[in-house]
Amino acid sequence: MGSAATLIGRLQNLGSDVVAWASALLPQRDQFSFSLGMLMFATELVMLLRWLPLSRQPKSQSGTVTG
Repeated sequence: MGSAATLIGRLQNLGSDVVAWASALLPQRDQFSFSLGMLMFATELVMLLRWLPLSRQPKSQSGTVTG
């Protein structure tokens, strides 16, 4: 379980680093930059679209983990 959690955490960090890098490349003339807002909206939309199928999966009946 520890290795899987570490891998997931590192992938999340990598994703946030890519978004931060992309936002740094965008021109930001003021606090309410349109391009930055669109980047954040697109990021949230991708996360939502990836989360929805996972939230609809039936939960397993067995509470024990073997292995």
